[in-house]
Amino acid sequence: MTKRTTVNSDKQSSKKLPKHMRRYLTRLGLGLGFYGAMLGGSIVAINKLDLTFQIKATLAVLTAAPIVFIIWAISQLLADPEMDEFEKMIMVRCSLYATGLVLTVATVWGFLENFAEVGRFPLYMMFPLFWIFFGIVNPLVRRRFK
Repeated sequence: MTKRTTVNSDKQSSKKLPKHMRRYLTRLGLGLGFYGAMLGGSIVAINKLDLTFQIKATLAVLTAAPIVFIIWAISQLLADPEMDEFEKMIMVRCSLYATGLVLTVATVWGFLENFAEVGRFPLYMMFPLFWIFFGIVNPLVRRRFK
């Protein structure tokens, strides 16, 4: 008796990410890696070295620069003709809701700072806050279509 083994190429190919997602994840990884390196280096430099205002300002801008690259990577993914239209719509809706939530938090906190004299909220946390909200709304948006 011989055993028959069949290789299901559909199962194998489904485990591999599509090319557009691999490009996106590569770009995202580069952006996050550069951001981490810049953030770590900037923190060490600010804490250990006596820097001029100009150098501190340059470090601040360079540390934030990878965020622009990450946003560009997302825009490239959404513009990619290989990406599924439904997934694009989900990403756009999640982005819209997350942006609205970040703007709401920023506005409310701004009023609290001015009216109730609460502590300042660090503005550099707005980008991570956006992604926290994106992660929260993503399953909620997807649930509407199940």
